[in-house]
Amino acid sequence: MSTGIKWQIVAAFLALALSIPRAYGCSCTSPEKLDDYEIEKYAHISLAKIKRIKPSYKAQHGNRGGDIYHMIDIQAIELFKGPDLKELFVRGGNSELESEIRTSCDIGMQSGEVWLLLVEKIGGLMKVQFCTDSRRFKRKDGIRILDDPFVSHNLRFLRGHYFPKIYYDEYKTIDNGIKQIRNATGQVEIEEKYYSGRLVYRKIWYPNGKIYLLHQIDLDNKGGFKEVYAMDGQLIEKADMRGEELLTQITYYPNGAVQKYYEKDTLSNTSVKRVYTIDGCLTEEEEFLAGIPQVLKLYACNPQMLTDKWTYKNGEAQRYHQYVFHKIKKEVIETVYEYDEHGHRKVVEKKTVHSKD
Repeated sequence: MSTGIKWQIVAAFLALALSIPRAYGCSCTSPEKLDDYEIEKYAHISLAKIKRIKPSYKAQHGNRGGDIYHMIDIQAIELFKGPDLKELFVRGGNSELESEIRTSCDIGMQSGEVWLLLVEKIGGLMKVQFCTDSRRFKRKDGIRILDDPFVSHNLRFLRGHYFPKIYYDEYKTIDNGIKQIRNATGQVEIEEKYYSGRLVYRKIWYPNGKIYLLHQIDLDNKGGFKEVYAMDGQLIEKADMRGEELLTQITYYPNGAVQKYYEKDTLSNTSVKRVYTIDGCLTEEEEFLAGIPQVLKLYACNPQMLTDKWTYKNGEAQRYHQYVFHKIKKEVIETVYEYDEHGHRKVVEKKTVHSKD
């Protein structure tokens, strides 16, 4: 099965499972970090609270040609550019609306959240499009999104660009020492330490005073790390780093068990990925070369054994190995398939193997 066919099947299954009448596929590049050139294309830029999600007239008249929109009422907290908008169009559907019109590209805004909005004027209307560089800044419960480097950079750039005198102290660089950024209550939210103008470590706290992020930055390529914690203090992610380069990354279940394990190459592309159940059973293992899949293995639990294995070339599946355990004979039967250029497979080998790996 080719990669394309595999994902077509997954997409079709999801569309049926979610009862979405029309499916749309999105392939978005990484968000842009704002600069003097990038901000010119936007008619409105603000840090704003989403007051209400509501249907638009476009969502009530058939949405011909995939032109699906809803509307949001907003209240600007910081207005950087353009008119002080009270409402605008957002492309796609929204889970807060009763309408069945949804797309796989929906942005996912919710009433009560705070967003950094980057709005374009298209056809005389103010719109947030698919693959927007607009970013969520606070959840609806008021917790700030602290691990999104794009919203942090872009907000810092906008404040320095439009209000340099107000935010000079917060965003000025230092050569040596500790720099602290406080929230509206005066509580330290971010602490950074610099040595010879270079960032050495960063700490970020939740509003309840619990640590959110510990990031030790290795300046001598000897070993840095990053740790991310939940609000209750539970470790949820850990990464070993060399400078800003990821070496390994681990995510954890609430009980402390490993959920996913990643190894990275020199460009921080994933080279190995393993997925575990909350009980510690390995269910999936994937190998990559320069970010391109090479081998995918699936495992069963109780007993732990390899059940499926795909090998790839140039991102396309070449061979599929199926393993079936014969309970009476205590043997594992391996069936090997090959794929043709159309994604059809045929049996090329069938044999008994005595190992469950």
